[in-house]
Amino acid sequence: MGLEKKEFDDYALKVQIQIERFLRRVLEKLRTDAIGIIDEGKAVAWGEMRRNVRYEVYKEAMKIVGVLGVGANVPYAIFRHEGTKPHWPPLLPIQQWIIKKGLVTTNSKPITPGSLRRGKKSNVDQSIKEIRSLAFLIARKISRKGTTGLAFLKMSLNQNLSWIAGELSRLKIS
Repeated sequence: MGLEKKEFDDYALKVQIQIERFLRRVLEKLRTDAIGIIDEGKAVAWGEMRRNVRYEVYKEAMKIVGVLGVGANVPYAIFRHEGTKPHWPPLLPIQQWIIKKGLVTTNSKPITPGSLRRGKKSNVDQSIKEIRSLAFLIARKISRKGTTGLAFLKMSLNQNLSWIAGELSRLKIS
């Protein structure tokens, strides 16, 4: 009877290892595709959100759990993923985004943080005024219409459902 329990325990360990490997492979594929969706949707300014799409596999109460998401250090990710209802957003992040995207130009060159530091006071003042004005217009639109989400995690899962099913059907535990 002791030998049967050991054989069962050995088999259970093999099953657990295979399931964890499978789950990691699936989550890595979903993570990679989610990052691709972020890039295709041009949801990148600094790359902070795409760098923090991550997964974790852990054991909890006799379960193996896999989680895919964006790290808590990117608090705006949920709003980018789900979209928002109309609200008045803070202007500073919008101003930073405008500069990062190069939406305001001087002499056909995008304004950068460096050009704001090194530029002539009159040019800098005019550039800052344009940046603030554009940020206000963007904020006003958000206050009226909200923002559109880009559900990159859901999209990644949906586009991989048949792949996951195929991988699951090939899963063999020996």
